[in-house]
Amino acid sequence: MMKPFFKWFISFSPRKRLFLIVLLALIPVLAIFLIEFNENYQLANDKAYQDARLVADSIAQDQEKLIIESRQFLQLLARFPEVREQDITACNELFSQLLKDYPFYENIALANSKGDIIASAVHDNNTNVSRKTFYEFILKTRDFSIGDYLFGYITKIGTIHFLYPVFDRNGQIKSILMLPLDLRWLGDHLGRSRLPTGSIIMLLDRNGTILARYPDGQSWLGKKLPAHATLWVILNKQASGTISGTGIDGIKKLYALQPLKNLAGGKVYVAVGIPEQVAFAELKKATAFNMFKLSMIVLFFFLILKGSNYFIFNQLNPIISAATQLSQGNLSARTGLSYAGEIGHLAHVFDDMAAAVETERKRLYAFFDELPGTVWVQSPDCKITYANKIFLQNFNDPINKPCYEIFYGNNEPCQWCPTVNVFSTAKPYHWEQTIYDQTMDIYERLLIDTDGSPLVIKIALDITEKKKMEQEMARLDRLNLVGEMAGSIAHEIRNPLTTVRGFLQMLGRKEECLRLHDYFNIMINELDRANSIITEYLSLSRKTGTDRQTSNLDNIIKDLQPLIMADAHELGMHVTVQLGDTPDVLVNKKEMNQLLLNLVRNGLETMEVGKTLKIRTFTEDQQVVLEVQDQGKGIDPAVLDKLGTPFLTTKEHGTGLGLAVCYGIANRNEAKISVSTSPTGTTFYVIFSTLSKGVSHS
Repeated sequence: MMKPFFKWFISFSPRKRLFLIVLLALIPVLAIFLIEFNENYQLANDKAYQDARLVADSIAQDQEKLIIESRQFLQLLARFPEVREQDITACNELFSQLLKDYPFYENIALANSKGDIIASAVHDNNTNVSRKTFYEFILKTRDFSIGDYLFGYITKIGTIHFLYPVFDRNGQIKSILMLPLDLRWLGDHLGRSRLPTGSIIMLLDRNGTILARYPDGQSWLGKKLPAHATLWVILNKQASGTISGTGIDGIKKLYALQPLKNLAGGKVYVAVGIPEQVAFAELKKATAFNMFKLSMIVLFFFLILKGSNYFIFNQLNPIISAATQLSQGNLSARTGLSYAGEIGHLAHVFDDMAAAVETERKRLYAFFDELPGTVWVQSPDCKITYANKIFLQNFNDPINKPCYEIFYGNNEPCQWCPTVNVFSTAKPYHWEQTIYDQTMDIYERLLIDTDGSPLVIKIALDITEKKKMEQEMARLDRLNLVGEMAGSIAHEIRNPLTTVRGFLQMLGRKEECLRLHDYFNIMINELDRANSIITEYLSLSRKTGTDRQTSNLDNIIKDLQPLIMADAHELGMHVTVQLGDTPDVLVNKKEMNQLLLNLVRNGLETMEVGKTLKIRTFTEDQQVVLEVQDQGKGIDPAVLDKLGTPFLTTKEHGTGLGLAVCYGIANRNEAKISVSTSPTGTTFYVIFSTLSKGVSHS
């Protein structure tokens, strides 16, 4: 257990170790302080709650005693003859005299069985209480009852009615004695309880209405606790208890709540609140003194840390900082210290070492930057940790980014990635991959970093142009082969065809063959068609350059435009021509006519009736471009790479020589053909070098 802790401890810097030692020394002191504070807080809290509960219990007992006395008073009063006989005058006089002796009652009154007040100490006999809840309640209970809290909005006096029934000889309720208790007196009574300064005592009903309060009882009388009041937690449970929270006056207090059990079944409560600030006053004093002692201890340890920092660590900081930067790859980091004393000597050795490492890295990076290919180093998680200058030019800064995100825009590693095998087998790998239209020849080797972690170094050579050249050479080789075959057999085939055509013409004019005239014409037309194929075939055999003259593509298109329009009209299609006022080029005009007609007729043959073929010329990057765009169905990707191959055709009656001838013409006129295709059509671009900058046709 100690050995792992020791390794963990020494992994920190000296400053952190000293800080940990000081912290470990402070922890027991702080723990003792917290334990003592928690114990004192709990004692103060318990004492405050106990005082509040004692006061609440005492008040509850006093209130219950008052209720018992009120009941006895009413029982005695019910036996008086004046009351039993309902002698109104005598009752009024009796009640008035008694009210003077019992000033804490607001009135003494007698109501008949219909609820009419027939006698009263305050001579208010025009009131009917039959609809009051307490009146209905006593008719049911037929015994001493206590009514709900009532508040006089005119008199601003709150009362609770004590009631007692008076029976006739038949046991029926003849009248009801009512004794309303003036709650202002209760507030004064509550104030006689001994509590700390700032404490409050309240009498509440089950709805949270304040029946009495000390101090300042009159201003709170009749108001209800707000919905967020803390006491609602206990009131909602209709139980007794203690709780801490902010009162309706905004002061945080410790509350004790006690129901008055004899009041309507526990529907009236006495609440005692002691301010926390008062309850914890002694605790705060003790805590303040303990905090002072603790701060002195912390100050002492702080002085130790500051002293060690000033006399020791400030001298080591530059070395530590430079070492950290060096480990993070900043090899230009230096200590900047004067080389005096032991620490200065250490700084001098460190700076020399950093300079040597930086020099070696610059030499290595310069070597990679001057390589003709793209070089990068990759970790097992596919992140790139180094890239040379060519990589940065092509892909921007890739450091700490995964290769699949940079090259392919993916969020996950490629399933076919060969680099995984290089890491697992440690064997080199060589492969080709197309990245952003560049064909790369990639070499991979396993590399072990200075910390022992495996890396893979990759060198990629751009062989895009080489691949295109190889494809072009292969295509030209096929054309040359066809040309050689054409040169050797075309004349041998054409001569017999000419002889056969001549005899067919002669026989077709004889009288006995006139009835077969149509058949003779079909045979002659087929011979002419075969002869035209041979003519195209012979054009493939031309290897040497052609006679070229200064010409303008716009003029060539204008000359052929009537013929092109006629062909399109016959097929039910349209042709648009957009000429870009292009410079002159050096071409063979006759071959350009054949090139343009072949491309146009190929486009027309791929389209449906009503579609439009577009011919356009423009200048781009000092090159003249001829564009022929159709609205056909596009070229199958499987055929696209083989375009220009002799006898390759997708047409039912095609010879496969038209595009081969076009590619041959382009090659002889030092032009290039490129193709763009989609399901909505195909565009051929023939790109020519301009004769000279700024030259235009006349």
